Amino acid sequence: MQFFYMRIQYYLLLAVLSTSCQKSPVQPGTKKIDKDIPALLPSGIVSGTLLPAGQIDSVALLWKGTINPEFFWTTPDKTTGSFRFTGLKAGSYTLTPVFSSKLFRKVEYAIKIDSASTTDLGTLDHQPVSLYFSINNSERWWNTYAAFTPTGFSLLSIQTSGRLGDINFSQRKLSIYLRAAATPGTYEPGQQDSVRITYSERSGSLVPKVLEWSSEAGVATLSIERIDTAQKEIEGRFSAILKPANATATNEQVIRNGHFKTSYLPL
Repeated sequence: MQFFYMRIQYYLLLAVLSTSCQKSPVQPGTKKIDKDIPALLPSGIVSGTLLPAGQIDSVALLWKGTINPEFFWTTPDKTTGSFRFTGLKAGSYTLTPVFSSKLFRKVEYAIKIDSASTTDLGTLDHQPVSLYFSINNSERWWNTYAAFTPTGFSLLSIQTSGRLGDINFSQRKLSIYLRAAATPGTYEPGQQDSVRITYSERSGSLVPKVLEWSSEAGVATLSIERIDTAQKEIEGRFSAILKPANATATNEQVIRNGHFKTSYLPL
């Protein structure tokens, strides 16, 4: 009988020693990482400089995953324009600057990175145009010319495709005319300080097809926000609902979010 109790005590002792040698259990909510096996975390980096500094509100980075894409955001330095993304997976990305002004054309950069490398995009410079507007939800980034007189203000932008005389020649034209001494403020048609906005499209050369629209029978608003007489620069915004102005034009043309910032020629 004594030998039997000695065997029981021996097995109990082995059980206690075995339990004391086990590792502490992982608490709920914690992630167990064996120190002998490195954690396989994404470590790709994308960096660069976006100019002009202070004109870019944020930078979007889209990872084109095989199942669900992922978005990342950061804010570039307002003084230098530098930005940096870290902890990125390997794969293809699209980087998109978000500009503070619509006068900058929308742009995207395709990037391909490795999970453990640094991709330096260098300096990416962007220059604004002098005229932006959307017409029937189609965006336009054009350059423009302006004239400034004591009794009025005019703005003209002409965009052409092809060579004059070619069968595929086309031309689009936007003009804004203010019959008043231009000072900061808001102007509309039908007032003493009348504003007129016109838009036209021409296609073909031998027998061109010309479509014209005007605000004379529609609605137009012009806001002059800033006039810098020293730099000879003028900035403002506009919108309009243009009605057909000739027999070939149909439907109306809706102009939204018009914005210009351009130098002017004093006359």
